[in-house]
Amino acid sequence: MAAWIFLTAVLMQSPECSISGRVYSLSTGAPLKKAQVRLAGEGVNARLSEAATTTDAEGNFRFDHLGAGKYFLVADRNGYLTYPGSKVSCGSTDVTIKMTPQAMIYGRVIDDDGEPVSNALVSVGRRTWIRGQRQAQMVQGTTSQADGSFVLGNLSPGNYYLSAKGNMRPPQGEAFVENFFPNTTDLQSAAPIGVAAGADMRGLELRVRSVRVYTIRGKATNASGEDFNGGPLMLIHTTGLNHGSMQNAGTAGGVFEFRNVAPGNYVIQALPFRDAPGGGPAKLTAHVPVTVGEGDLEGVQVALTPGAEIPGSVKLGDSRFSQSLSVMLEPSNGAGVDNNAQVRDGAFAFHSVAPTLYHVEIQNLLDGYCLKSMRFGGRELVRRELDLSAGGGGTLEILLSAKPATIGGTVRNSNGEPVADATVNVWTKDDPDIHTARTDASGHFSLRNFAPGEYRVIAWEQIERGVIENPSFRAAFESQAAVVTLREGAEENVDLKLIPKSAGDAEVAKLQ
Repeated sequence: MAAWIFLTAVLMQSPECSISGRVYSLSTGAPLKKAQVRLAGEGVNARLSEAATTTDAEGNFRFDHLGAGKYFLVADRNGYLTYPGSKVSCGSTDVTIKMTPQAMIYGRVIDDDGEPVSNALVSVGRRTWIRGQRQAQMVQGTTSQADGSFVLGNLSPGNYYLSAKGNMRPPQGEAFVENFFPNTTDLQSAAPIGVAAGADMRGLELRVRSVRVYTIRGKATNASGEDFNGGPLMLIHTTGLNHGSMQNAGTAGGVFEFRNVAPGNYVIQALPFRDAPGGGPAKLTAHVPVTVGEGDLEGVQVALTPGAEIPGSVKLGDSRFSQSLSVMLEPSNGAGVDNNAQVRDGAFAFHSVAPTLYHVEIQNLLDGYCLKSMRFGGRELVRRELDLSAGGGGTLEILLSAKPATIGGTVRNSNGEPVADATVNVWTKDDPDIHTARTDASGHFSLRNFAPGEYRVIAWEQIERGVIENPSFRAAFESQAAVVTLREGAEENVDLKLIPKSAGDAEVAKLQ
């Protein structure tokens, strides 16, 4: 009897398997030795969820003694960008990883006399699409050395914008501002620098520039229209790669001012604080856009009002959601202060929220759940946009589902052949987020955690990051996207025809 039980236990064990493959350089096609390959998944072994190995002289790697299941591969190597990862099945023996060599930019910062500038702030950024609008986004930054030199590395192929900003004492009545290559303070007039995979860009010069600065003066009032005396206001810069801010010393007799302000677009943001003694328990806040031109800005009116109180709930069916996650209110215009709330036992709250437009984000939602609906003040939120510009609060109700749907499939080229490393986008008119996946070596993709609804699915040879969020761009390709209708818990598969890079680039050019 005991022998029979032992034999049954052995037979019931999942058979072990291996995963092996090879790492290549994307630019040369040569095998890469000394690349570190990491494998993540529940079946690595009984104690660990991740294992690592290093490729041999021929770029080969292998993982043995694995349990059945799906795994995720990531690779790193000096001089190359991190391979972002691909899903593989246990037993795969021909996994191919192609790593992109990093690009480098070498240059120096100088002043108007051509002399080197040390300790200048150097930034490199890209223009991308955020919530359907083209914006500059900083990728990384550094400071210039004593001889004015700087180095920026670990860059992927693409177009970049470089800027420098002096970090020493400026001339009297002036301030250093972000100055873009080749020599302009206007990002729209800046020249992008095209960087190829593995390129070494040398000899670039960035100039520091100072401009005349001005003063913003105005009056702050409380909710009753009386002069506000109290805490400081913040001035937040809304353009450029670096969204800096400054804080004033507060208000006296309702009067406030910001000194040494360079021309540009700003938001005056009042963080929640108590009104003057006797003003009641409500916290006051404000959110006022301003533009500074070539002169002082006088007579700015800032009306501080009680910020919105927003209690909220997260439910799974009729029950409170017990898992940990967070909810964020992000200003839709990209300027201002984010509001974050932790969800505990299915409840959260935002206090004293400034009056402006927000996008509602759910963060750290576990795999296996999806957003079913979101309501504010009893009304469905369209595309998760929350308008608090008129003031006033309400209850934010979030309903989740534990039966999300899945979309999978294969991407093929014009010859019907599977395409590896293609970009797949999935969207619906009811959700502002664009879901993205990349195909594996067999041209397969899989995306999970969708709510029921009608979705568009499309595949690209290569696409500018974030441009799919632009409604006009999506509309141009909507007829070429596959339409998939998902039911709760459904798993749908679709074959996609690859959209060539040239087609996407032509549409992007129309949006410039």
